[in-house]
Amino acid sequence: MLASCSAVAGTATRAPVPTNGAGLARVFVRPCEQIPHLVLRQQLLDPSPAVVSKHTTASGTETRTCTYRSTDRSQHITIIASNNLLNQGQTSLLGADRHELTIGGRRAVSFVLPNSVQTHACEVDLAATTGIYGVQLSTTTTDYTPHRGCLAAAEHYAQAFAPYFPW
Repeated sequence: MLASCSAVAGTATRAPVPTNGAGLARVFVRPCEQIPHLVLRQQLLDPSPAVVSKHTTASGTETRTCTYRSTDRSQHITIIASNNLLNQGQTSLLGADRHELTIGGRRAVSFVLPNSVQTHACEVDLAATTGIYGVQLSTTTTDYTPHRGCLAAAEHYAQAFAPYFPW
């Protein structure tokens, strides 16, 4: 059997991304269905979501979230799917509050959430074609064992979940 390859003239195209009335990408991903239960258990999270939400603003920003509790109930980990762009909504974060990084081959940004003194919250957002996928961590204590802090813990979860986020 003889096989061959040939080039096809033209430009590669991508299927158009469905948009909402504001012209922003629609968010079809349901975060509670993205991460397999086994992976959640491996990360010491209860695989039954504590809170599920969908929110759309007047400007067309769509956000879907799914919040899980750690098995010891000390932390809440929220998976985010949004048509916000990476860096959008974080423009007020300066210097040490915001860190650019790469997770799973994608551009990402990590930051401590403003006004989170009592909840100790932080987030890592990963770039996607339609916006971002993120991991937000919150706790009422400053114990992130076995991680050295909120951002390190959130980055750990983002790395564990990144393979399950669409590009």
